[in-house]
Amino acid sequence: SAVVCIHSLCSSPNPNLALLEFLRVLKPNGKMYFIEHVITERRYSAFWFSQMNFILQMSYWNCHIGDLRTQIETAGFSKVNLSYLELNFNGVRMPGPMRSLAPHVYGYAVK
Repeated sequence: SAVVCIHSLCSSPNPNLALLEFLRVLKPNGKMYFIEHVITERRYSAFWFSQMNFILQMSYWNCHIGDLRTQIETAGFSKVNLSYLELNFNGVRMPGPMRSLAPHVYGYAVK
């Protein structure tokens, strides 16, 4: 069995509860494949994002990016293969405030 989760945990009012539900419905050794945007590790962008997060919640389907990386790693999966990536435009970093939407984690987790 498998669960595919693409840019949806950020819109969940309780990502931990969603991850527990994924674990519940997966068969033993089932996998959850995911790609999620996460809070940036850069100080300025993270500060900007925390101040402007309410705009994203209103305009981007209730998006409220938190520490999904840690939430996935501590959800109770037996194995987590997670990688970090900052999206860009043909090798050029995203401009200004959009830079806060560039960080992503992707991979899979095994029940």
